Amino acid sequence: RINTPVNQVRLTNVAIVKLKVKGLRFEVAAYKNKVINWRNKVESDISEVLQIDNIFTNVSKGQIAKKKELTKGFGGMSQEDIIKEILDKGELQISELERESKIENLKRDIANIVCAKTLNTQTLTPFPVSMIIKGLEDIHFNVKANQNAKVQALFAIKDLQGVLPIRRVKIRICIDCPEKHYSSVKEHLKTYNANQLIEEREEKTLQKEKEGDSNEQAGWKIFSLCEPQLYKTIGKFLSEYEGSSVTITDHDAELKMPADQLQQMQSASFDPTKDVDEEEEKEEKVPKKEKKRELKCTTCNITFPDSDAHRLHFKSDWHSVNLKRKMDKQEPLSIEEFETYLLEKTFEEQQKAKKVGKKNKKRKGKKGKNNDDDDDFQMIQQIVSLAPSFEIELLLK
Repeated sequence: RINTPVNQVRLTNVAIVKLKVKGLRFEVAAYKNKVINWRNKVESDISEVLQIDNIFTNVSKGQIAKKKELTKGFGGMSQEDIIKEILDKGELQISELERESKIENLKRDIANIVCAKTLNTQTLTPFPVSMIIKGLEDIHFNVKANQNAKVQALFAIKDLQGVLPIRRVKIRICIDCPEKHYSSVKEHLKTYNANQLIEEREEKTLQKEKEGDSNEQAGWKIFSLCEPQLYKTIGKFLSEYEGSSVTITDHDAELKMPADQLQQMQSASFDPTKDVDEEEEKEEKVPKKEKKRELKCTTCNITFPDSDAHRLHFKSDWHSVNLKRKMDKQEPLSIEEFETYLLEKTFEEQQKAKKVGKKNKKRKGKKGKNNDDDDDFQMIQQIVSLAPSFEIELLLK
């Protein structure tokens, strides 16, 4: 019986953590799940994390790091501190299946973040997660296992704009500015395409004006929707105006707004400072022109005046012939070409029918002669079966 040595560490259940410092490679052998628990600060006992309390240059070959290499890489640090630094900053070597599952989970996290931070520009509603994942696969988005999901989601939004009608959700900001800078700040906001939702004076300063205290000027609060990347830019230009500042009040403001309001804001003619009653009066005066959807068959390249003609066309032979031609990668036939095609086809069918008719007549003629001979033979057999023997002899004579 051969016993396995006690001090031998099998590489079947070993997670190797690698760290390169000053051109030197250092490795430690640990348990797979324990390394993640250590980094998440769930596990605090280092002896539970490590399989062996040694620092290697190559774990698979069993090459232990020398003291000169450790002092060159880490200076005068103790062995325990070096191991902790390798566990915290090192690269965890995992199996292929674990890496695939980790990347798959990370991709789903990225898709969820993209859904929470974006809108469909056509419907002004969030995309489903399945569509975002399909879009990431279509653009061959490279998911990095060592990078944060939120950072990768921001890059994914930029890449997805080439495939999907997608944009970032606007944030709601509040701009505090004095009375003297109000008009200039408002004009400057228009250059950033920021939708001004509400404009209201501060309550405190208004009360002081009523009381007769004119030492302090009344300020304005401007609530506005803007792109997230413009927040820092707006903060920079407000620093030029004394007493002005900007703060974010809601990161997902557009997701909480009704779809009708978003569509109004998206239209170029919408002015949020106007009253709703004025807008309704204009709508009553000027009737809306209903845009009729164009009914078209892309296979036959033809448009239709109404839905009935559109529906009947799809049941026609012209459409079915063009469909077959489309599958064979041929150009579609126009209505004139289709009529000539039908005439040629009917003429060919008539010619074939004539040939088949002639052959059938010849076959029937041959069969008629054979049938007469067969009938005479059957009649003789019946007579033979019914007549007596002497009559048969007479007949045969």
